[in-house]
Amino acid sequence: MPTALSLSRTTALVLALAVAAPVAAQTALPPDAVEAALAHVRGNAAALGLGPSDVAELAVSDGHVAAGGTVYVYLRQRLDGLDVTGSQVSVAVGPDGRVRHVAGHLAPRLVASAGARRAAGLSAEAALRAAAGHLGVDVGATASRPALRP
Repeated sequence: MPTALSLSRTTALVLALAVAAPVAAQTALPPDAVEAALAHVRGNAAALGLGPSDVAELAVSDGHVAAGGTVYVYLRQRLDGLDVTGSQVSVAVGPDGRVRHVAGHLAPRLVASAGARRAAGLSAEAALRAAAGHLGVDVGATASRPALRP
């Protein structure tokens, strides 16, 4: 059985990776291509069957620049700062800054479908404690946000 110390280190590692990954992906891409990708998806939300709130929190999850100069920007849908599983699009932006291709899937009516869950107002710490309690695991003081050390 894991100790409180190992849960704390694991939690810190997961948080560090979750925070660092999107930042690293965004810094490697040309900002103009990222802006073009975001503007295209947001500007064409209705054509994609989405509302403005469905594309309000799009975030760059990854991307790369192909040999010919085309930039592939991968956008993930988010709600309340959390990634929406299975909701990502790839946007190909040509060297001229024009969007060439969009593929993938974003969830429609995201805010409406999450309404009841959002109204519950369960914090991350409370959710962790509830899940641990359901599994019969005592998380003690490790459920609070750990201080990350260098």
